Amino acid sequence: MESFWQNGYADTSLRDIGDQCGVGLQSIYNEFGDKSGLYVSALNRYCDAVLDSWRQYLESEPRALAGLDALIDFWADFFSTGGGRGCLLTMSLVDFGRQADQIGSAARLELARLEDLLRERVKLAQEEGDLGPGRDPDQLASAMLTSVNGLCALSRASCDPHTIREGALAVKHMLR
Repeated sequence: MESFWQNGYADTSLRDIGDQCGVGLQSIYNEFGDKSGLYVSALNRYCDAVLDSWRQYLESEPRALAGLDALIDFWADFFSTGGGRGCLLTMSLVDFGRQADQIGSAARLELARLEDLLRERVKLAQEEGDLGPGRDPDQLASAMLTSVNGLCALSRASCDPHTIREGALAVKHMLR
């Protein structure tokens, strides 16, 4: 996963990965079929970890809106201080999102999983009375997901940390 994340799909060879992992090419082919299969497996593992991390922030507070704020604060901190590599899913969507191949399909599915998680929390915040019932959970979840992908892209491009933090703050204001 590290090679794909650091170098991108095109600039990562199975030989490089085999050398890093101490396994032969045939073992990789036997397990994953091809480079695309290995990439999808890495992307799925990465997104499982992202979902787990996001859930921890979302569930760290007693109320859903406070949990959303905690997640947005994490995004601001991560992307303004240490997320310079960006996000493997965002990179995958940029490179493969429009393609009908195995990687493009996997990237879109993983994006939908993240959006579903955000939508669930927005709906819970509405049920708890912290977000007005007239707010559309689908729109808010989509806007949050679009925003975090933008923060990720800015981070990867080494943009000013203040700009990234201000972007995250705007996401919080959008929820009010």
